[in-house]
Amino acid sequence: MSNIITEEIKLKYIEYYKDHKLQKNHVLYEAYGGRGLVCNPYGLFKAFIKRQDFRKYQHFWVIEDFEANDSFIREYQSMNNVHFVRYQSEDYVKHLATAGYLINNVSFPPYFTPRKKQIYINCWHGIPWRKIGFDMENGNVDTRNTIRNFLAADYIITPNDFMTSIFRKTFKLEGIYPGKLIPVNQPRTDLLFSTKKETMIQKLHNYGIKLEEHKNLILYVPTCRERENQCPDIHHIEEYLKLLEILEQQLNTEQYQVLMKPHQILYEYLKKNKLGSKKIIPAEIDTNEMLAITDILISDYSSIYYDFLETEKPVLFYIPDGDQYKKDRESYHSAVEMPGPTFKSADKLTQCILEEQWKHPVYQTVYQKQKQWTNPWQNKHSGEKVWEIVLDGRHRNSLISLKNKKKKILIYGSDLRGNGVTQSLLSLLEQMNYEKYDVSVLAVLNAKNTNGDMIESVDSRARVLTQIGKINGIKEEMSIYDTIIEKGLSSFDAVKNYPKSLFRREFQRMFGWTKFDCVIEFTGYSPHYGMLFLASGAKRKIIWQHNNLGSERKRAVHGNQSLEQILNVVFSTYPFYDKIVSCSQSVMELNKKTLSNIWTRKKFTYARNTFSINRIYNAIEKNPFLEIGQKDYYILQEQQNENDNQIEMQLLPLPEKDHKVFITMGRLSPEKNHHNLILAFHRLQKEYPKTILFILGDGPLKENLQNEIRKLHLENQVFLTGNIRNPFALIQKADCFILTSNYEGQPMSVLEVRVLKIPVIISDFTTRKDICIPNGQLIVQKDPDSIFQGMKKMCQGTVCNYNFSPEEYNQSAYLEFEALLK
Repeated sequence: MSNIITEEIKLKYIEYYKDHKLQKNHVLYEAYGGRGLVCNPYGLFKAFIKRQDFRKYQHFWVIEDFEANDSFIREYQSMNNVHFVRYQSEDYVKHLATAGYLINNVSFPPYFTPRKKQIYINCWHGIPWRKIGFDMENGNVDTRNTIRNFLAADYIITPNDFMTSIFRKTFKLEGIYPGKLIPVNQPRTDLLFSTKKETMIQKLHNYGIKLEEHKNLILYVPTCRERENQCPDIHHIEEYLKLLEILEQQLNTEQYQVLMKPHQILYEYLKKNKLGSKKIIPAEIDTNEMLAITDILISDYSSIYYDFLETEKPVLFYIPDGDQYKKDRESYHSAVEMPGPTFKSADKLTQCILEEQWKHPVYQTVYQKQKQWTNPWQNKHSGEKVWEIVLDGRHRNSLISLKNKKKKILIYGSDLRGNGVTQSLLSLLEQMNYEKYDVSVLAVLNAKNTNGDMIESVDSRARVLTQIGKINGIKEEMSIYDTIIEKGLSSFDAVKNYPKSLFRREFQRMFGWTKFDCVIEFTGYSPHYGMLFLASGAKRKIIWQHNNLGSERKRAVHGNQSLEQILNVVFSTYPFYDKIVSCSQSVMELNKKTLSNIWTRKKFTYARNTFSINRIYNAIEKNPFLEIGQKDYYILQEQQNENDNQIEMQLLPLPEKDHKVFITMGRLSPEKNHHNLILAFHRLQKEYPKTILFILGDGPLKENLQNEIRKLHLENQVFLTGNIRNPFALIQKADCFILTSNYEGQPMSVLEVRVLKIPVIISDFTTRKDICIPNGQLIVQKDPDSIFQGMKKMCQGTVCNYNFSPEEYNQSAYLEFEALLK
């Protein structure tokens, strides 16, 4: 048995998707990736059985572990229209690709792609207690497949106003979700009223658990306190089993029977280690069917207790680690008002059961209030109503739309690596008018999964859709794709062979049926996304140019594909975009001169980069400095050593106050001309020995530059800091910012340091006029002698007296961006 997603499975899926007809009378049910017949998919299935047309449909249940679900498979073997398919098997992908109706309470795999006329109902799996979606600490990354599934769903079930708000705000579906919400109670709660005790006696018997009919059943349903990688906390497992033991010791076992229904992760551990086997309800048995025969529920922060409120039976809360749990996991709800007594002690819990303390009027009031909040519609036939909406077209006026009139914009930001392009995007997102625009940012988690923090740093008003999965086509399609990505659309045959259906399908895989008004390839360097956005169906397609790309394509890069080859492919997409946008007027003029043709000449325009003023102000308010023995240091990095509980720091020594400090910031690559800067500084050192040069940034030339510094014996005067989290606090300590690039787009660093009122030296690169202001800089040539002369003037007291309003600049630059969207 294996649930690993292989390339073979993905290929089989797309073959069935392309070559097999949609089976309109087939229904595929999947709960928790094939756990079994449980939760809301099970509630919908049981409701379907009651319909007169049940036999007209073929029903397929996704099962991961056939052995664990053997009794359920045998239960339905007499129904020749109920079938079971193994998760991630060829049968699975066949029905996933061809079934007319899809039911899931979590999400289908990343390769799943919605198909026209295929109806997908996402029925989710409960009302959350702890924070979920984009409210989670790593929500921009962790929700990626969930959001992708929601956007592909035709219907999402929402049991109350709170969950509607969760879908609308927490999952950020408002404005982008093309389907409808179905306002009904969770179909699984129907099982609370339709399940018979004798049925459950037999089901439990099949798993070796003897349910004693004459006793009151106490069901303990604890939450999972998992550690990393969904590994359960062993300490808590021992605690759970200990509680069962105490309850049995202190209660009358002739009156009560105690069982536990643990979380799936806990159950797998208990099963593997053969712990509590006669008292542990298997994960394959539906929780609500167990709740239907439960007399007293003991919970902690498991949201399953919301379902149980429908029974009007007592719910007790055993939370020995409540304070720590609340610290570890942020919650939507307060633990102050619970619909039953709360205990940290097992002894007091058993005393409560003996004295029936839950009958106190205070608990009863809260109980009824929460019951009404949980299920305001009081519907005991929710599953039947869902099918009446989906199959019969009834109750349509009750459906909830999340559409709004905002213009929907999708912006590709790549992996948000720490460079000027990323900073300009993050700043633009701070400036956006979210009253007018619904903004989605497409981000990519890098191969090492190390850029999660950058993805999480995106303005929370924007929606981050982090890419998951890869383009999936049959061999013939992928062969054409590879050729297009390598050679571009520069010939008539290439344009003719552009695999539009493949790219359209990929866009659907990523964004479901969402329609964007405008798509923006903001990086300007991606052949794949440059091609993909052409198939988006958006009314307006825009691609960005952040540099003098005629010069940029000559730059050497690592890897199999040269930058020139990559950019030539990107350039070939230009005729199919509505606007080709440079980051400044000078950059536009250069790119238009070198890259335009009869199909693109009128499409060239520009919108200057904005920059984050708050990022600079917040940075300089912090204090990343340390004094040791009357010597000042800048803290480059610090981390806690878990072994000895000490803080390890990497420190950068700061010069004495009588030194002149020059600083530059940028990628350590040839176009930044650091080599000539170091040569110039070496000459400056001979005349002005009390000078220091800080070079902030990282890149492919780091080792070469370090060797040059050693060769010139400048190890104590020139410092390569690498990328640092708070460059502005260090820049503020400098006497001059210097940028000696061979070419630039619109260098963000110059705009940013102007906020700090620092004197500026810039080289005479072609596009410098876009960042020059009256009395605002000293211009030098790119050779070592000219750079030296400029630095010397600064040492002799040359001062740049300039006025610069960052707020006015940002407002003007943002209006240029908005004009592109009209």
